[in-house]
Amino acid sequence: MSLIPAGSSPLLELSRGHQSAVLACKFLNSGNTAVSSGLDAHLSVWDLQNLRHYEIEHLFRQNPAITALTTLDGPLLVAGASNSQIALVDLETGQKLRNYTGHTRAVNQIYSISKDKFVSVGDDGSAKLWDTHQKKPVWEVATEFPLFTAVAPAHNHTMYTSGLDPTITAYDIRQSPNHELFNLESQHVDSVTSIDITLGLKMCSFGFDNEIHIQDAKQSPTRESRNLGIIDASFDDNANKFLIRNQFINDDQHIICGNSLFDVTSKQRVVDFTAELDKQVSVIDNNYDRDSKKVIMSADNGSLYVYQM
Repeated sequence: MSLIPAGSSPLLELSRGHQSAVLACKFLNSGNTAVSSGLDAHLSVWDLQNLRHYEIEHLFRQNPAITALTTLDGPLLVAGASNSQIALVDLETGQKLRNYTGHTRAVNQIYSISKDKFVSVGDDGSAKLWDTHQKKPVWEVATEFPLFTAVAPAHNHTMYTSGLDPTITAYDIRQSPNHELFNLESQHVDSVTSIDITLGLKMCSFGFDNEIHIQDAKQSPTRESRNLGIIDASFDDNANKFLIRNQFINDDQHIICGNSLFDVTSKQRVVDFTAELDKQVSVIDNNYDRDSKKVIMSADNGSLYVYQM
């Protein structure tokens, strides 16, 4: 881990924690701690104040890639793997507290709803709601195609999912799993890899077509059209088909996606975070900490980059 001069360069480059692509990253502890995972099958936990890290290994049988992370209450983290397994981990002790079984193929994303509930989606086409105290899902729905992404704002009991089929589907997780609330007719021409949503139910979605679509995700929108604009992300070719994520930040004024920051109003790229790095990297995941106003980005070269907004 090394300090890098301030400016448009990263505040920190986190290296030597992974030997290959880092698929997921999250902040904890008001931006003072970060956790990451990837193809090399372990968790790296980063102390950003003291510039050190430790690894949690052998979390899953057969050491699969750890593909998805979400944080819960305090030091608790949920990790999902390419072999369908999900685990609850205490990052302070490094101990696995519980296994969750239900998926039959790779887990692609996990999204926390509250301190003890989260949702997951996977290549088996299923979306599941979990209570951390129970080993089996408390709600689930099966779809025909792999699901790559899901969000579930706690305040309105709705889960939104998408994936190989770029349709975005909304479910009420209090009702029968077979009951779809509505579909957002996506204009993406290729699979959707990431969706994020604001408290006001404005949604951004990113897909393999390298476009970010902004929509009104309310069940009963006030406008005639849900479409609020399209951003041309224009990233380099994602030859490995990593599931690149996007996220609203700065009170929903901007969207982070890949290596760039986009303005929601103008639909323009305002920052290329990796422009001044010595080497070309492809950013896969990102996370924003509201308290510290830091962004962390994970890359295909095994490093992570922390930026101060």
